[in-house]
Amino acid sequence: MGNNSVSFIIPVFNAENYIRHCIDSVLAQDYQDFEIILINDGSKDQSDIICQEYAQRDNRIVYLQQANSGVSTARNNGISHATGEWISFIDADDYIEPDYCSILQSIDSKNADWIFCGTSQSQEDKTPTQSIASQQLITQKSQIQSIWSQHMNTLPFRVVWGKFFRKSIITRNCILFDKNLRYGEDTLFNLQYLTHVSTILFCGEKSAKYVYYSNNIGAVKKYRCDVPSIISFREQALESMQRLNIHNDIFERFLLFTFTMIEHNYLGKEEDIIRRNFYRSNTQLNLEKQYLRQLRLWDQVMYKLFKHTPHHLIYPLAAIYLKHR
Repeated sequence: MGNNSVSFIIPVFNAENYIRHCIDSVLAQDYQDFEIILINDGSKDQSDIICQEYAQRDNRIVYLQQANSGVSTARNNGISHATGEWISFIDADDYIEPDYCSILQSIDSKNADWIFCGTSQSQEDKTPTQSIASQQLITQKSQIQSIWSQHMNTLPFRVVWGKFFRKSIITRNCILFDKNLRYGEDTLFNLQYLTHVSTILFCGEKSAKYVYYSNNIGAVKKYRCDVPSIISFREQALESMQRLNIHNDIFERFLLFTFTMIEHNYLGKEEDIIRRNFYRSNTQLNLEKQYLRQLRLWDQVMYKLFKHTPHHLIYPLAAIYLKHR
């Protein structure tokens, strides 16, 4: 494979039940020119001992420790230490198939700035979750914009795992994860990276080489979301989409509901003035004008109720909405 070395970046938080399987899956790769960067994000279980054990056993494993700061800080730490031509992010409770790196041996990969590998959910369920059906190298900016507009709301386009990023593009353009966000940081990283790529190689849905678990327990600490994160994510996402000439109705309608839905799942009680100011913001009013009438009648009614209902009635209302949506 020549100089196509890979840096696997794996944030670790309380992942003692998963991390061995994850690391072993990388060590079992058919291609062996790689390094593994483990970043312990302040784990309180046996993750530290396990990571040290592997680092002492194999000199391709770099072990870093940090006070618990979140997955974005851990990944940024990994990027700063990476020496490979390619960077691939793995969550600590996921794993990769032995031929995960095989795509780097293809002719198309030589000209690709970004490679989307096939993904599937869990060892038991090998149903592919890739959005692009067949392998193809996209070289036209208009095609890239079109594909992104079609598929941005799907999982492979919103996460950073299951992909190969060129380290040179990341470092040359100072692309980093927003450590202040507790929500949507993967999507924003992808949009930043997309700004600087000319070619994307999609491996196709039959190439399920990255296996993920929906719980993602071992990857990162589960932070409670907060209002600034929601607002910052939404503003940055919309700005990036506009700059890239990307338009995805499903994703933008989701942004219309972002505060409403996230509030009930993460925020807990917030002062009513925060909610009122959010719903009165220019961004929210513009989204309402553009998308509210496109929603089904049930969603329109519930959205207006969420917007005007006192907080102490929000949770019963959310239970009704989630039951019948």
